[in-house]
Amino acid sequence: MIPVVDIVKSMRYELKDMQGTKISDFELIEAINQAASLLYGRLSDRYIHVGLKKHVFSVGTTGSTALPVDFVRVYQVFDSDGNLLVPTTGNTSVTGAYRVMNDTFFAPTGSYNLEYSFKSNKPR
Repeated sequence: MIPVVDIVKSMRYELKDMQGTKISDFELIEAINQAASLLYGRLSDRYIHVGLKKHVFSVGTTGSTALPVDFVRVYQVFDSDGNLLVPTTGNTSVTGAYRVMNDTFFAPTGSYNLEYSFKSNKPR
């Protein structure tokens, strides 16, 4: 999520109005809201229903566990200490690394916090 104040600053920079003398904050925020409404309306019209979820789980001695049934793509993975893990295509027994294949998550034994894109089961 991007704070509106950051978007307003970026727009002011691009419009060369850092002092806010040409365009009011209200006008910029209204333009942002209209653009977001247009974007979400178009996505909805095309039946694109994808969002972000968090899932806390453990990996046992097998070194793997099934992913949630609505899983689409990994956004980020953290270990129980809050360290960001990195994906690997090789050895998943290395601390700080994980691998996803099909509907299975591979990593060393431990607890994990998975942030992932999901597809809703809304009818098309």
